[in-house]
Amino acid sequence: HGLQLGLLTRRPNPLGDIILAHEEQALLLSYFRNNVLHIMAMPGLLACCLRGQARRETEIQHL
Repeated sequence: HGLQLGLLTRRPNPLGDIILAHEEQALLLSYFRNNVLHIMAMPGLLACCLRGQARRETEIQHL
């Protein structure tokens, strides 16, 4: 996606392509990275809490 936005450059290499970021884009890319982490972290945390709660309720019912 970063390549399509022009934020990254692909450099061919015999061992595999290297993806480079332009220096002036470093701050913007860290902003994108942090947003993606926050978008994924909150639903994961919520799912973990709900799953744990359901497991505890099941354990209590079997006592």
